[in-house]
Amino acid sequence: VSDVKASASKSSYFLTINDGTGQMSLIIFESQLAQLEDNGIAVESYKGKKVSVAGTVTEYNSQLELILSSGDAIKIV
Repeated sequence: VSDVKASASKSSYFLTINDGTGQMSLIIFESQLAQLEDNGIAVESYKGKKVSVAGTVTEYNSQLELILSSGDAIKIV
């Protein structure tokens, strides 16, 4: 994870992930954010870490995005 940004309302977060061949945004919405916080995890703690994620790849404004499937679908590896 090379960058972590909050939405203006701080209800969603955008993590820039890079696998060495390219980068894309990982979107964490409010419901997943609540799950992470319930487990004592701050989204900012992922910055600079290698992670494993599960979610759905979508296209938005001609860019690929990964939508996190649940709060427990992201792990530091």
